[in-house]
This record gives sequence, C-alpha cells and structure tokens, in this order.
Amino acid sequence: MNQSTLLIVEDDENIAALVKKYAEKAGFRVIVALDGQTGLDYAEQIDADCIILDLMLPSISGVDILKQLRKTKDTPVIILTAKVEEVEMLLGLELGADDYVTKPFKPNVLMARVKAILRRSQSNLNNEKTEIIQVGALKIDGAKHSIWLEDKELEFSPIEMRLISLLASHPGQVFSRDQLMEKIYEGKGKFVFDRTVDVHIGNIRKKLGEDPKQPRFIQSVFGVGYKFKEQ
Repeated sequence: MNQSTLLIVEDDENIAALVKKYAEKAGFRVIVALDGQTGLDYAEQIDADCIILDLMLPSISGVDILKQLRKTKDTPVIILTAKVEEVEMLLGLELGADDYVTKPFKPNVLMARVKAILRRSQSNLNNEKTEIIQVGALKIDGAKHSIWLEDKELEFSPIEMRLISLLASHPGQVFSRDQLMEKIYEGKGKFVFDRTVDVHIGNIRKKLGEDPKQPRFIQSVFGVGYKFKEQ
C-alpha cells in the first residue's frame, strides 16, 4: 500500500511538530516547511497528496502560495490559521482551498479532515475514470479533471469539480448545504464552516459566467440549497 505524503507549511515549530506527530501516527509520510518560500518550493517540487497551509508565514504568505500553486497543481489544500474573520476564510476558499481549520484545533479533527479529502480524491479516481457528463454546451470530464464550456476549458479546484459533478449528474434534484458537504467530505461535513458551500458555488457560477438572476446551470432553492437546472 502506497504511503500518502502530507506537506505541512507552518512557521510555529510547536504546532508543526504536533501535526507531524499525529500525521505520522496516522500513517502519513510527512514533510515540514517552516517558512513560506520553502513551503512553495516543496509544494511545486513534491507530489504531495495533501497540503496543510498556514496563512501567516514569513517570506511568502499562505494566500500567495495558494495563488501560485493553483496555476499548476490541484493538490488538496487545508488552510490552518489563527485568524477567524470570515472574510479571510472566504478569500482562501475562493483561491481554491478545500477546507480550513482554526487555531487552536484538535489534531484528531485535522487528521479526520485530511483523511476525508484523500478518500474523496481516491474515490473520484476509481469511480470517474470514464465518466463524462454533457449538459448542453457544458462538458465535465472527471478522468481528466477538466470542464469545457462552449469549447473553452475552465479551471476548477478539486472541490469545485466535485460539487459541479455531483449537481450535474443529478439534474433537477435539490441538495441542501448539509447534504452537499456531507457528500463532498464523506461524512465529515459537520466540521465544515456553514458558508463554505455557498462560497464554492459562487466561484463555480463566476467561472461559468452565470447571471445570478437567471442562471443557466446552478439554481438556488430558497431556504433549502441548490440544484442543477434540467436542460
């Protein structure tokens, strides 16, 4: 069985050591970077299965690392931060982070998040190897992690890809926010910030060029959640 690699980018040595200890106990191969530049170098050079990324880092911020990383890789990223302001969390998610954990945190909860994301990624590889979803001018290719709209390829983060694939494969079915997060995080949705799904849906709509008042694809169902419009 292949050992998954976890990259921890955290400048607090005590926190980095604590996360490393729990991650190794959980069976991960762990690489630690204690500053932003080293973290970016490792993220670009190493094929990590998941990255735990602090936002406040010396030399390069976690936000800038994420911006740079998303130009070339879709590695799952969990933001680790002491800042609890909603705006900063939403900013991180808009840049393509998959989840976040606030300090102080319970290491076992963090490991549960990591495992859930990795299980979901592996499940996608196993179940979507040949699945292609075609809805009008929109084409979703799970195997190639690509989405095309009217012959133009769009860039989606892994979690955005999972969300739109789930909705598009069940046109007309209404999903609550809780249902979406439970499916995306495989039962770990209860740990996820309540607004997370709204942020991801908002990003998907922007990339699809949706008119919020008359969406072509993803519709809001007031008081419930979202559904993919039947074509």
